[in-house]
Amino acid sequence: INYISCLGMNTHTNVLAVEDADSIENNKKFVTHDLCICFYELAFKSKRLPKEKLAGPPSTKPVVLNIFNAIKEYSDIKKIKVFTAKERYSHHLDYIHISDDKSYIECVFACLDKQAEDLRKYNELKDEESVINFNQNESHIKRTHVLIQLTEDKTKANLFFEANRGTSLGAIRELFNFILDTIRLKATNPELFEEIYVGSLDEIMNFSIVTSIDPVEDKDIVDRIKSGDFLRVEITKTNELKFHEELSNLYESKQSFELKPSFSQKESLAKFSEGLKKFTDKHVLGKKTQEKVKISHKLVFRQGDHERKVELDILNESISTIAVKKHWIDNFERHSLPEDIKFDSNVFDTLKRISKPKNSS
Repeated sequence: INYISCLGMNTHTNVLAVEDADSIENNKKFVTHDLCICFYELAFKSKRLPKEKLAGPPSTKPVVLNIFNAIKEYSDIKKIKVFTAKERYSHHLDYIHISDDKSYIECVFACLDKQAEDLRKYNELKDEESVINFNQNESHIKRTHVLIQLTEDKTKANLFFEANRGTSLGAIRELFNFILDTIRLKATNPELFEEIYVGSLDEIMNFSIVTSIDPVEDKDIVDRIKSGDFLRVEITKTNELKFHEELSNLYESKQSFELKPSFSQKESLAKFSEGLKKFTDKHVLGKKTQEKVKISHKLVFRQGDHERKVELDILNESISTIAVKKHWIDNFERHSLPEDIKFDSNVFDTLKRISKPKNSS
């Protein structure tokens, strides 16, 4: 954050103030921020229907491109929504495009906040404030870009996820499942959800399709954990209104722990994860109470002249999710979009560059 000092204002010329205010007013600004891209592997799996009379699981491995062709063809895709945070937020697939060469699928997910506060704008040149009001049926909207890169294995794809933009990966997984269930029940693409039963000539077995999104492991972070090449692990426990007898008018909001590596002993990833889980259970969570808490684990290491912090998903059951591969783009320039454009082509171009191997042109 850049701070502007008010000291000495009478002795310095404000260059912005002497420029033509109207010309500046009409120039749309770019929003600059750090962009985080997370790497995952996408697949779809056939699942036996609960009331299926034929025994055994289905053998079909759905082809990723066929799934998205069916999704793209479904006409009421925007009406299929999932809700989060006690239905404050709704999420839907707002845009989908399959490249001509069938190598990429671009998706944009919309997150609608129907309880958003009115937005206030402040004009520094005119010292004026204005309000953008939300009416009864209006919501604040954020969009998340996701790029799916098809691979030689037609049943799997690489997924590049624009993080921290309103729609979580869990919501996307749930939304894909809901979309596929809707398509199956509407029977718009029945061939996707049936196969010839194993051992028969023409008996049809029907099934559902579920979404699998697995993290790609960040090898650099994993190597740092195994070798002890990091500065510390920061564990933070955030409480919701925890009061103490000694301080009746104050409540505890955070507890922090710092653990530093011992360079005399190297640990496997599994042992590192198991140890942190046990430490968290014993020393951070402690006795079980009714209070709601959030626990975060961050690995801190030096990268050049800077300290970098990486969130670790220690409490997840899967070891591979401890260190999800991420790519940070510093000072990413996000363009202002016209009302009729649902996606930022600059984001998709950036995702495509990241998806290419380093030795490719």
